[in-house]
Order: sequence, then C-alpha cells, then structure tokens
Amino acid sequence: MDPAALEEVLKNWLTQDVGLVIGDEQLQAIVLDGKALRGTWAKHKQAMMILAAFDLATGCVFSQTPVDPTTNEAATALRLVREMVLEGKVMIGDAAYCQRNTCQTIVSGKGDYVVVVKDNQPGLHKAAQQSFVIPKGFSSLCPT
Repeated sequence: MDPAALEEVLKNWLTQDVGLVIGDEQLQAIVLDGKALRGTWAKHKQAMMILAAFDLATGCVFSQTPVDPTTNEAATALRLVREMVLEGKVMIGDAAYCQRNTCQTIVSGKGDYVVVVKDNQPGLHKAAQQSFVIPKGFSSLCPT
C-alpha cells in the first residue's frame, strides 16, 4: 500500500467524517513498537525486548522501557500508555496493541489510536472487518 495514499485517506476520514481539526501543532502521532535486542538471546531464554514510543514527526524516541520476560509487549504498552499525556495525540501501533484496555486507556485520556491489523491474525482481522460492514437487510426502522 502506498503510504502517502493511506495518509491522505486517514486524514480525510479524520477531518471529514470524524470532524477533527488537524493542524501541525494540534495532532501528534506517537508510534509504539517493540523490538528484540540483537545479541541478547541465550540458550533456553528469550531475547531481551524493549518497547519504544517515538514521535512520528521527528523520528525521535522519547520513551522506551524493557519488556519484562514474564509478561508481554501488550502489557508493557498498557503500562507505558498510562504514564503518558494522551490528549491531542494519536497512538499508532500494530495488532499487538489492539487490546481493549490499551485502547480504552487512550480514549479515556482524550487521545486517539490507529492499530494495523493484518490477516496473519485471522480472528482479529475478521472482527475488525465486520465492524465496518452494514449487514444486508439492515434497516434503522426495524428493532434488533
């Protein structure tokens, strides 16, 4: 997918359909991404993982935290998001961050989120697709 085309579609959706006013100073995109640190793998142990939050506009990492080996990236992201000022920010991440608690925390903090869901997680992918489909035969006049 062409990144510029995706950006244009998302911007139009946010401004025309959602009604957000987007200016350079009003919207800050923060990307969450976890990475395994190269060279930290040991026999019978996981590689060391970190979770980074970086500013999309500048590419600068402004926060990073280790992922505890007894938990996962999603739990670490929830903890990190709870510590952040979220108002006026759009959190961007992959399907690992498509967790109810994380998304609710972002919205409760007056932020927004975009998570990328691909078909390598078929159940989540199908549920996301169905969220945007109006069932055939739907009528707002008929009670459900």
